Amino acid sequence: MGHGPWSDVASIEVVPYETMHSIEFSDISLGEAIGEGAFSVVHRGVWNGMDVAVKRLKVQYVEEQYAEEFRKEVELLSHLRHRNIVRYIGASLQAPDLCVLTELADGSLSDLLYGASRQKLRPSRMLSFARHIAKGMKYLHSLRPMIIHRDLKSSNLLVDGNMVCKISDFGLSRIKNESVTKISGMLGTPGWSAPEIYKQDKYTEKVDMYSYGVVLSEIVTGEKPYSGLNQMQIAFATVYQGQRPSLPDSCPKPLRSLIKGCWDSMPQKRPTWDKILDALALLEASPWTQTKGG
Repeated sequence: MGHGPWSDVASIEVVPYETMHSIEFSDISLGEAIGEGAFSVVHRGVWNGMDVAVKRLKVQYVEEQYAEEFRKEVELLSHLRHRNIVRYIGASLQAPDLCVLTELADGSLSDLLYGASRQKLRPSRMLSFARHIAKGMKYLHSLRPMIIHRDLKSSNLLVDGNMVCKISDFGLSRIKNESVTKISGMLGTPGWSAPEIYKQDKYTEKVDMYSYGVVLSEIVTGEKPYSGLNQMQIAFATVYQGQRPSLPDSCPKPLRSLIKGCWDSMPQKRPTWDKILDALALLEASPWTQTKGG
């Protein structure tokens, strides 16, 4: 199997921090903040004449535990090579200026769906984004050891100037060892997390298929899942009432079936990425894709 820059299957080798394209923080020109999480802030930046995104660990978290987790994220990201995964450029791993540089996208899928310049996507664009995400996720799950993203959602999906969707934010990702069939831990984002995560059960890579189904519902409806509900209400509705985001009547039956399959409450019933890509290919050949939109 090939291991070129866009190969679908590859293996991960341990790389020392100092070889992960170390960058001097003083060589980075920081611009405006374009995003913020609990532990980090993302800035526009320029490095070596190149526009980049700079994800910088907040100064109050530059201590050993958080710094080590951040380094693990950088190490993971530095190995990934796929058209639908955000491109790693380099990192500064010297405290207190811990940051990772990636390609700068025009915005996120969330921005496109819910931002000030939001637009209604035409079906062909919906399917294009769906295919990009599925291909990126297939790549992550095909790696040895496998990578489970665990926080797939529209705000973690970047869109570049060519309308190519790219998976980003690997802060919650977990490498699944071959000897381990299931992992555990309460992580993810309410609304996108699978029921087995809410129940703190052991879970598999199928949690990513569930989140993917929720992302598909976002793409189809242009609405955030479970809007107006708090975390506890979402957990109760998802786990104990079996509720899922509503889909419009305009959603074609094959796509509706695919989405419902992805968020099936039984993980083993959720489709593989190959099955998902096959279903999307059939949809792309259907008359529905000729419907106009953004």
